[in-house]
Amino acid sequence: MTSTIRLARTLADYAVFHALLVRYNEFLQKHGYTPVPATELEESPAALAHRYVAAFVASQNSMPVGAIALRHLDSATAELRRLYVIDEGRRAGIGTQLIERALQSAHTHGYQRVVLGTTADHQAAVALYRKLRFKEISRFVGADEEDRLFMEWLL
Repeated sequence: MTSTIRLARTLADYAVFHALLVRYNEFLQKHGYTPVPATELEESPAALAHRYVAAFVASQNSMPVGAIALRHLDSATAELRRLYVIDEGRRAGIGTQLIERALQSAHTHGYQRVVLGTTADHQAAVALYRKLRFKEISRFVGADEEDRLFMEWLL
């Protein structure tokens, strides 16, 4: 299958990102993870465009299958947020491609490191981050309260 990763640039792109965010929230709830905050789910595509430094959407054969975003934390640090790939897109390298595009974007924006927070129970995500050489760190300023595992990637 042909997959593409594109930078969200338009409100229509952010509407697709938002739809994937809603699906991600459903996934989190189904598997007993802490859901995405309601305030973020209720944001308009325009508000999401302002929330993130960059957001990316992955598609397979023109169907949206995944998303990821970068959030500004400080002049040196961006946070990887909302990595999600729908079931139909998994095991095809899309998560890896999304992370790599986000890391490239962070470098382009002048960040020196990218951090993330997750739960240790989210084993597939943790394995992917480790495979991509993210290293465990202590909690960072701005981390979500529900996260218990913190990682960074130095650019």
